[in-house]
Amino acid sequence: MQTTIQIDGQAKSIHSEFVSVDDLYKIADCNEERLFLSRDDDIDIPLLMGEFILIHGGERLVVGKTCIEDNPPLRNMVRPEFNGSRNIALPQAKITGKALKEQDDKFPQGRLFADIEDGVDVEITDDMTIVIQDADSYFVIPPASDDAIDLEECGKNERRPPKGHKYRIRIDGEKHNVDSAEITGIGILALVEKRDDEWSLNQKLHGGKRERIGANDLVDLSRPGIERFETVRRQAQQGMINLYELPLEDIQYLNEHYPSQWRKVTEGNSKYGLCIDDFPIPAGYTVENSTLMVLIPSGYPGSILDMFYFFPLLTKSNGSSINALCPEFHFGQTWQRWSRHYKWQPGFDSVVTHIEFVKNQLNAEVG
Repeated sequence: MQTTIQIDGQAKSIHSEFVSVDDLYKIADCNEERLFLSRDDDIDIPLLMGEFILIHGGERLVVGKTCIEDNPPLRNMVRPEFNGSRNIALPQAKITGKALKEQDDKFPQGRLFADIEDGVDVEITDDMTIVIQDADSYFVIPPASDDAIDLEECGKNERRPPKGHKYRIRIDGEKHNVDSAEITGIGILALVEKRDDEWSLNQKLHGGKRERIGANDLVDLSRPGIERFETVRRQAQQGMINLYELPLEDIQYLNEHYPSQWRKVTEGNSKYGLCIDDFPIPAGYTVENSTLMVLIPSGYPGSILDMFYFFPLLTKSNGSSINALCPEFHFGQTWQRWSRHYKWQPGFDSVVTHIEFVKNQLNAEVG
């Protein structure tokens, strides 16, 4: 974006971006004299050839021959935005990329970027010397073995990815590279060779929220918080039994907590269920384990999970009754239905949260 700066009171046109001080000397057309960045209520900062500065527009530069230190201490420390907050204060206006990156306690060996408003973010190398201003914004992302930005690593570590770079995205457990910051839903499906008339696409954000992505929706990969993408079959294929899809997060949870116990069940091509054998039952019941079954509606995870079922039946050790139970026939046998409900939050609730809800209800029933 085109903007202006002042050099000795004269307006000069320049792009609002991360620029070399060498270019500023060319614009100022000063050979023997030195350029200074004027700061209100503080000393002027000498600008040296080989240094870099983030231009926002409105900066005031002056030309002079005053001999002061190349990086003098400031009366008022400079406080740029760093990783989304202003939690660092620098006693001098100049710092190397390596030293600035080391201000980050999580990824001191990560990749440092200057945030360019309405433009492509610029990566800063360790050996660059930067002249910092209060209006600047910088951020550090996790390190990578190549130029691609790993969205999953950025998302789960609450780091926003830089704009205008190559991205690595996870789709159903596999990672794929994308050469631009924007891609359509159908473009993401094409990366895993799936058709939009057979598969829908979800975008998982940090914190568990999911958003449905339409075939023609444009996805901004530089958006903060994106962790991965999941495909969900729109409907069962005719003539195929025991076929329905669970989101990757559900499968990972089930494999971690119930590795040899969970299984998918179907009845025809219209009824689907998830069973967990030998599901642990807390103290206060007459059995220690039972099979937990949850009905999986068509369209899940967009559709809600409601109630849960057990076989063998659960009864309390003290002989007291359990309210809101009912026998119900599914998948060739009679189950004990627990009629328990809660407000389903689309994009957040899932098999993971539903099983946690089941465990809470079992504990609550026996106090």
